[in-house]
Amino acid sequence: MIRIVQATANDLPRLAACHRQAFSKALSSAMGQAYVEKMLEWYLVDDRAFIFLLEEDSQCVGYCGGLRFDASGRAGSASSMIQHSYNLAVKTFLKRPWLFVHPEFFFKVLASH
Repeated sequence: MIRIVQATANDLPRLAACHRQAFSKALSSAMGQAYVEKMLEWYLVDDRAFIFLLEEDSQCVGYCGGLRFDASGRAGSASSMIQHSYNLAVKTFLKRPWLFVHPEFFFKVLASH
């Protein structure tokens, strides 16, 4: 039976592992477990965000995160998540320079110019 529970900081390793398995070819997954944990941590620290964990037999089988709308004018979830994990992203790229040629990064850089 699948249970849906509100995720906590203790769940970040399981959430990140689930993300990396589901999105194995994504740039975020290539950036590693620590980066994905930091990225998903945003859902726990932003007062507008939430994240639920889906578990079956004590295994994380999925998650669902979201953002409550407010009129504050703050950035949306993608921008906010990137800002939250920016410092670790820079360090990760410096330690793993091959990420600069990852198709997802390469496409985003070329698409923005």
